[in-house]
Amino acid sequence: MQIMTRVTAPPIYVGNDFSPPLTPWPRLLAVAVAAGALAVLIIAAYLRPDPRGFGTHEGLGMQPCGFLQATGIPCMGCGMTTSFADAVRGKLVSSFIAQPFGMVLCFLTAAAFWSAVYVAVTGRPAYRLLRMAPTKTHLMVWPAMAFAAWAWKIVLTVG
Repeated sequence: MQIMTRVTAPPIYVGNDFSPPLTPWPRLLAVAVAAGALAVLIIAAYLRPDPRGFGTHEGLGMQPCGFLQATGIPCMGCGMTTSFADAVRGKLVSSFIAQPFGMVLCFLTAAAFWSAVYVAVTGRPAYRLLRMAPTKTHLMVWPAMAFAAWAWKIVLTVG
């Protein structure tokens, strides 16, 4: 006797979405999102990561972090640019050390680029992908990750 099991495909592969293709305006918005995300990643690749783990943004002619200078404690954004610059080079350990949440944001920027390209090229809405994300969990996890990364940066810089 043979037992048959039913295998179901993950929701992303299920073809139950019969929405019409997007109109030109949402597709142009997707092109703008892709261009913005790509610009951020290209700028990060252009910049040389600062070995201190912060200050890479000064390569763009920006001022040093005023919060760090005034208090001696890094701000929540300290190390983000360095983390992005390391992550786009594939130096994930350095990226994590510079600013763990920056590494996460770099990956999300890359995901936003590819998702926007998908939407612009295919004309299919991205909400099918977004429906799979557990939003209630995100409301607690992302801020907690940001504060944990800030604490990490404070310990590395001050301690």
